[in-house]
Amino acid sequence: MASLVASHNKDAKSIQKIQEYEEEYRQEMDLTARQEHELRQASDMNAEEFAAHLQVDDGDDETRERVVRAIERNDVLEKNVQYPFFRHADSRTHLSKPFPNMALSKDWTSSLQDPKAREELFKSRFVADMARVSALPDEIVQWMMSELLQDLEGSLASAYVSTLEHSFSNNSFSTDHLRRQFLLRAGREDLEPDLFSNMSSKPPPAHQRPYVGAMPLRLDWACMLLTRLATRLHTAERRSWLTPLMLLLVDPQLEEKLETRLGLQSCIVNLLEADAVSAVQITTVEHVGQRIRAHIPNPILIQHLIGSLPSNTAASHSFKRRLGLASFLKSNMYLKDNLDDLATMKTLTLFLHENRAFKIRDNTDFQKLAARFDTLNVAIGAGFSRFEFRSEATTKNDSPVNTDSTTSRLPVSEEEGNLNSAMDGLVAELRSIAFNIRDTGATHMRRTECKTAIEKLSYRLEFAARTRPKPKKGIFGAAEGTSDVIRSFVARREQDMVVGNGIDSSSDVV
Repeated sequence: MASLVASHNKDAKSIQKIQEYEEEYRQEMDLTARQEHELRQASDMNAEEFAAHLQVDDGDDETRERVVRAIERNDVLEKNVQYPFFRHADSRTHLSKPFPNMALSKDWTSSLQDPKAREELFKSRFVADMARVSALPDEIVQWMMSELLQDLEGSLASAYVSTLEHSFSNNSFSTDHLRRQFLLRAGREDLEPDLFSNMSSKPPPAHQRPYVGAMPLRLDWACMLLTRLATRLHTAERRSWLTPLMLLLVDPQLEEKLETRLGLQSCIVNLLEADAVSAVQITTVEHVGQRIRAHIPNPILIQHLIGSLPSNTAASHSFKRRLGLASFLKSNMYLKDNLDDLATMKTLTLFLHENRAFKIRDNTDFQKLAARFDTLNVAIGAGFSRFEFRSEATTKNDSPVNTDSTTSRLPVSEEEGNLNSAMDGLVAELRSIAFNIRDTGATHMRRTECKTAIEKLSYRLEFAARTRPKPKKGIFGAAEGTSDVIRSFVARREQDMVVGNGIDSSSDVV
């Protein structure tokens, strides 16, 4: 009996110690969370608030003023601009949905009631083969689409994708249910509120919910399904998918998930490329581009998105150029306007010259400015022109040495000359901006990066977009080949020499 009492007391002491350890751990976690919250608040503090804190904590006026001036000079601050896509969602949305047994009939589908048999039938592709013959019930289709967002075994998820693809061939269905489940689990009902208009209890707005540190769903198989169905989906349905998928591409978590990132990029490219008619493509770019700019107006995030989108197709490259130009000029009209308009180059020059954002000051955000120039670098492309003036005279010679006269570098048409002149004006404006950026010293790396972005853009305009090399200047300041002074002088000398040689030969004969 005494041993039982001693054992009970020992267990009670152990339980008490465990509880004490748990309480200490809880206190440490609360302290860590509180410190992280204070750090986040400090990172959002502006210069005036920080100066007020310094005035209370530090009596050294000189140090306080120096720190405040450093904070007001934005280029010394390391700003980590991110767009976390996932928000906190109801945990019930992540649960696997029960299989719809009520939708089964008395034919072969009745064998899907047993979970083990159902899994084997899917893996053996029996259900996929049967879906070739007749479409599956809508309830089973919706259940499979929900399952694609779960962390499934590869063979089973691949079987679901094949089955849905074959069933779509017999009876096309909408992927709205898949998009609804995706947005619910991601906590982003704000991206398409019409899909959730019939919800009995709506969750708080997305901006009022905390971010999620880990991806709450698996998107690889859903992207594979959308890639296979891209050309068969309705245009409006493709546009509805493009916005959330592109916003997800900016999420920093995808940098560590290479396979998911590649699948997402492939899916976006296929959805963009599915519009066969150019007019429909432009409308898609306008619709998606406006929504993208509404959700991520920051040029750093726009530059990140443009850099993440591949350029292996004409549709994706055109989207990147239009989005970049609209973001740089801050106007959605460039999402649909003709990119082959020479007036756009002149608009850019005027915009750079008159916009206050490009006037270099102490509070200039050079990280944001560099992102804008990187975006414009993509938007420029080969230049804003139809290039109908290109002919055999403007193509490069195979010979490494230019054997023609210097006049071959001159424009052969007025349109080509106007294009090159507009590029030269834009380059001059860019170099004027770069000249005003002082980047001496190691504390001005943001400024140096901004100047590098301007330099890359200038090189693109001068050596890639320009149709001909810039004419070299002669000794009299004019372009080579445009001044006949030296040529006339040499011609007269040659003529005098010929005449002199003729006189000498005639005198010898005499």
